[in-house]
Amino acid sequence: MKTNSLSFKIVMRIALLVVSICVLLTSFSVILLYKVQTNQVISTMTKSRDDAGQLIELSINAYIREVEAIAQRHDIRSMDWESQLPILQKEALRVGFESFEVANANGMAHSTKGGDIWVGGRDYYGKALSGKANISDLVYDERYQKMVVVISSPLINESGSTVGVLSGVADASFTNKITSSIQLDYDGFIFIINDAGEKMAGTDYKGWSSLENNIHDPKYTPEGPFGQFREAQIKMIQEKTGLETFFMDGKEYFLSYISINNDEWHLGIIQNKREALAILNVILTRMLVITIISIVLGSLFGLLLSKSLRPLKQVSSSINEIASGKADLTQRINIKTEYEIGELVDGFNTFTEKLQSIIKVMKESKDSLLKVGTSLKGDTENTLASIGSIIENINSTREGTTLQFSSVEQTASAVHEIAANIESLERMVENQSASVKVANDAIVAMVQNITKVNNSVDMMTNSFKNLTEKAQSGVIKQDDVSNKISIIGEQSKMLGNANKTIRDIASRTNMLAMNAAIEAAHAGESGKGFSVVADEIRKLSETSTAQSKEIGEQLSNIQESIKEIIIASNESQIAFKNVSEEIQSTDHLVKEIAVAMDEQKTDSEKINESLNSMNDSTDIVLSAVNEMSEGNAAILKEIQNLQSSTTELKQNMDQMEEGAESIRQTGTALSEISSQMEASINEIGGQVDQFQV
Repeated sequence: MKTNSLSFKIVMRIALLVVSICVLLTSFSVILLYKVQTNQVISTMTKSRDDAGQLIELSINAYIREVEAIAQRHDIRSMDWESQLPILQKEALRVGFESFEVANANGMAHSTKGGDIWVGGRDYYGKALSGKANISDLVYDERYQKMVVVISSPLINESGSTVGVLSGVADASFTNKITSSIQLDYDGFIFIINDAGEKMAGTDYKGWSSLENNIHDPKYTPEGPFGQFREAQIKMIQEKTGLETFFMDGKEYFLSYISINNDEWHLGIIQNKREALAILNVILTRMLVITIISIVLGSLFGLLLSKSLRPLKQVSSSINEIASGKADLTQRINIKTEYEIGELVDGFNTFTEKLQSIIKVMKESKDSLLKVGTSLKGDTENTLASIGSIIENINSTREGTTLQFSSVEQTASAVHEIAANIESLERMVENQSASVKVANDAIVAMVQNITKVNNSVDMMTNSFKNLTEKAQSGVIKQDDVSNKISIIGEQSKMLGNANKTIRDIASRTNMLAMNAAIEAAHAGESGKGFSVVADEIRKLSETSTAQSKEIGEQLSNIQESIKEIIIASNESQIAFKNVSEEIQSTDHLVKEIAVAMDEQKTDSEKINESLNSMNDSTDIVLSAVNEMSEGNAAILKEIQNLQSSTTELKQNMDQMEEGAESIRQTGTALSEISSQMEASINEIGGQVDQFQV
């Protein structure tokens, strides 16, 4: 088979076509499947991550609610450790905790494992004491010699005050049990870290005394084989949710993460990217096999096709023999074969006969075409001249239309401005009407208030009149009281004089008793009886003197009180007179206010009548403005119709101009075509003359 033969070229092109199609299909399929499988893996990991996050949140909340339920029991809230201990020991066995702790408000805690500990400085205690139930990070507990997690709830008494904290202590495997219960669609593993990068789940901490931390581990340096995994964990802490790819120890991995436990923990799911996309390798292998089989089958099909095309060589030689002559259309190809090649030869002979008849007719029509081409060229030139005149007329008309459109636009702008002014006037009139009505209502209210004030002033006048009368009566009574007090003062002076007389008599009686006693002593036995009488008289005199002295003191006090009463009475009398004068002065002012209020009421009624008249005028103006607005709206509508008509006319002129320009371009093209047609007819005539028919 020759390399420049048709059959060789057909075989090679079929083989190349098959190879190209297979390669393109394979490449496209691999790229598409890679994207689809990647998106499927990402979607599956995202769903698994979200489901795992929800499941872990539910598990954590379930344990927190378990502790809260125990903390709400009355015998636990009582803070009586003797009654709490047996209950919490049973609850620890039931829930699966290592122990329970009850801490008071000072931070000291009792443990069901025995002993007291201070938890005041621990984070979980502080959160629970502030009223928030929580789960702590994993910590190493010296009492249990292992890593534990603490779930805490506040203890609230009957009055609603937090009196302590109840904490359940669980083994560190608590978090691993939660994560291990989650089934993943792909091979991978789950881990949880806190904000410090410490692993809360995903590591078996049996026998450990410290937490694993990949961020601060020297093995996880940014330049090391685990550096990208470290950066991915930092991103987990910084962002609430996301998906990353990273290389670790020479392998590429997916990492899907989400924040849980009030954004204090961060859940991550890791999947080997190659294992997740392993199905692509199987599909690629199968597509390569299919490609090789397709290439082989295409090559065999090309060989069979080249064998069936061998008769075309004879057809090719016959056509070259016709083409190498002087365009002799009387020659025919005499080859008899089957299938499509024989049909091709018969078709070629039929085509040659048809072409012979066509060329013969073309020779006969050549002269007529030349005459028609010349006539067409002249008519085309005349048509172009007429089209130029039409375009000039259209341009002139368009300029007039543009001026008219501009005038209509100016008129429309003026009408719009008038409409705006009318609307502004209408709003101002409406505002004025509203203001007048408000003022009218205010005046009416003011008249009513003035009437009320007048009534109050009348009542005050009557009250002041009564006060004046009572004040005058008080002055008269006060004068009577002052006179009576003066009389009492004079009588108290008389009592003082009488008391002085009694004191003198007592003093003389005492002197007389002393003389009688002396004389009784001189008389001896015969004077003893007289001595007894004298002694009694002396005692009576002394008693009288003492009583007289006491009465004198009391009379002095009474006289001082009477003097003070007289002074106060005089001051009260003066005050009554001042009050009476002030009441008369105030009564005079109230009467003046009453006169002024009457005048103000009269003026307000006049103002109200003026406002009513103004309101009526405003209504008339508002009605006129409404009529103006309606008339302007009608004018505006007509202007808008005129604008629409002018715009439509302008658009029609633009369309006419475009149509005329299109006709001119068509005429120009037609003129060019007629010239080309004339040249082509001459050229075709030269070519047709070469054929032998």
